[in-house]
Amino acid sequence: MRKVRAWFKSVRRRWLSWSARMTTGALMLLPGAAALMAYAQSAGGVVADVAAMVAVGSFLSLVFGTFLGSVRRETEVAIDEEEGTVTVAGETLRAAQVASGFLTAMRHEAQSTPPSVRDGWEVRLRLSDGRELRLGLEDRADALAVLRLMGVDGSRKRLVLPRRKSGTVVLTLFVSMIALPFIAGIWAGAAVTLPPFAALISALAPLVWLYPRVFWWTLMKLQPSDVVVGHDGTRTAEGFLPHHRVRGVDVQGDEVVLETDAGEWRIPMGPVAPELRVALQERIEALMTEPAAPSAPLARGDEDTAAWIARMKKLLATDYRDAGVPAHKLREVLEDGRATAAERVGAAVALMAKEEERPRLRVRVAELAESVADEDLERAFEELAKGELKKKTAEAL
Repeated sequence: MRKVRAWFKSVRRRWLSWSARMTTGALMLLPGAAALMAYAQSAGGVVADVAAMVAVGSFLSLVFGTFLGSVRRETEVAIDEEEGTVTVAGETLRAAQVASGFLTAMRHEAQSTPPSVRDGWEVRLRLSDGRELRLGLEDRADALAVLRLMGVDGSRKRLVLPRRKSGTVVLTLFVSMIALPFIAGIWAGAAVTLPPFAALISALAPLVWLYPRVFWWTLMKLQPSDVVVGHDGTRTAEGFLPHHRVRGVDVQGDEVVLETDAGEWRIPMGPVAPELRVALQERIEALMTEPAAPSAPLARGDEDTAAWIARMKKLLATDYRDAGVPAHKLREVLEDGRATAAERVGAAVALMAKEEERPRLRVRVAELAESVADEDLERAFEELAKGELKKKTAEAL
């Protein structure tokens, strides 16, 4: 075990850039603030003062409290390679608790960063309970070790990063206004039938709870699809690109540009936090590799699906005198992100032909399904983990 100094911050997941956060916060509560102020003017007296304070206070708390999150603080991070754990601020984390994570360059101003960590790398871990842990580390090797131990270095779990589209916040404001007549109806009915204070509480409920949810749901529906990076390649709505075809990665404005032999493959990220674009670049660069040599025995070619599966089930060599493929060679292909989807699935089918190996292999194949970005390969691994590969799935490989 080794211990290193770092800064630490625990927040809720926020993918929007600072400008988008501030704009969203303002637009979400402006209608509520206006309604409360109108009610205050009609009611007068103490109720008016309370309504004004609630309107202004809720707006400021959303923009400056919720979006700014918790304050960074220095802490000690214990990295235990033998136990496979990382301890942060007294909390011990294991890979099973981490849903996703990535590495990005630190972009904070020196005066706002603890003196011991002015430059370095930031590790972001999204936990299964919804929290996001941010660790600032000086040594890149320590940051990569944290990612590896938590299973989010690209080998076990794929990385999913959101994309955003400019102009959707303003569009959402108008679309989400369909909820305002309903909210106004509740407020009007409460103002007529209830005492002033009860009417104020009744007006706050839909303003604080309903409208922000309608706004956020509409905003998310207008966004482009996420970027998915597995250990085999990168997937967007535009298609799938294997890592072995990538020759370079660069960030150009709001886009991440992948250089291939066939030309550029651009991924528009939109107005997301800049560190997300850097994280995408870092992850793809770490997984770039040369293509694997084709495995002739596993290749499908023009072979009929049923015949290919039947041949795979007989491919495993039973002993050194057998002309089949040795088990260790099949395992290498199964784990190799450079191999084609058909070759990896064929290797899994061949290995599962040995009955005593099936339980362990099903567990491993289920893990691999969480690490790949190719949707057809993911579906095939999931079906193999359940014990049966469907013909339609095999034909899509």
